[in-house]
Amino acid sequence: AFAGIVLWFASLIPALLLQTTAQPGVETSAPRTFRDLFANVKHPDRILMLSIPTALVGLGAGFAVPLMNVFFQEALGSAEVEIGATFAAGQAVLVIAAFLAPFVASKLGTVRSIVVTQLASLPFIFLLAFTREVGSVLGSLLAVAGVAYIARITTMNMAGPIRDAFGMEILDPGERGTQVGIEQALWMALSGASGFIGAQLMNAGDFRTPFLLMAGFYLVSVLLFWRFFGGREAELKLTPVEAALAAD
Repeated sequence: AFAGIVLWFASLIPALLLQTTAQPGVETSAPRTFRDLFANVKHPDRILMLSIPTALVGLGAGFAVPLMNVFFQEALGSAEVEIGATFAAGQAVLVIAAFLAPFVASKLGTVRSIVVTQLASLPFIFLLAFTREVGSVLGSLLAVAGVAYIARITTMNMAGPIRDAFGMEILDPGERGTQVGIEQALWMALSGASGFIGAQLMNAGDFRTPFLLMAGFYLVSVLLFWRFFGGREAELKLTPVEAALAAD
C-alpha cells in the first residue's frame, strides 16, 4: 500500500512539468457559464451516440466489477493470495491485449473490432454467473472463475483504446473534451447506482443476478453501438483537412 502511494505521487511529476501553450487566435479562457461548456460542440448527435453505449457499459459493470473480490471470497471461498494472484494475472494479460488492439482494429475495422471484442466478453460473464455449477463439474471453482475473469477484462478492455481512438476521429478537437466529460459523468453516476444494487444482491447471497444484469446491459450497449456506427465508419471520420479547419 505504501509503495502504491509513493508511486502515485511520483506519477504527478510529469503532470507538474507540463506547460499549456495557447494556439494563436484561440480563446483559452475558462468557461464562465454552463452554456459555455458546450460552446464548441458541433456534432451533438455523435457525442450522444458515443456516450449512450459507454454509459450502458458503466451501468452494467457497476453491478459486479467493483465487487469481484467479494465474489471470489464469499461465493467461491478463495483465499486472499489466490484472489490477488488472479487479479495480478488479469492485469498482466491486459498489457498483451493493449498491444494486440491495433492489430485487431487493422484487420476488422474500428467499429467491427469494438463490437466483436465486446461481444466476446459475454460468454465469460455468463461463465462467471454459473461458476459454481461449471466449477463443480470440472473440479475447480477458482480455475473456472479465474479464466473467465481474465478473459472478460481482456476482451472488454481491448475495445477501450480502439473506441477512444474512434471517438477522436469523428469529433472536432474542440468538442472532444466535452464528450469525454459527459461519458465520465454518466459512467460514474450509473455505475455508482448499479454498484449499490449489486452489493445488496450479493449481500443477500445472490451472486448470479449481478452478472446476468451486467451481460444484459453490455449486450444492449453493443447492439446500440452497431446500430449507430455500423457501416458508417468512413462516412463519419473527419478528413485531415476537416480536422485542421476545426482546430483553427
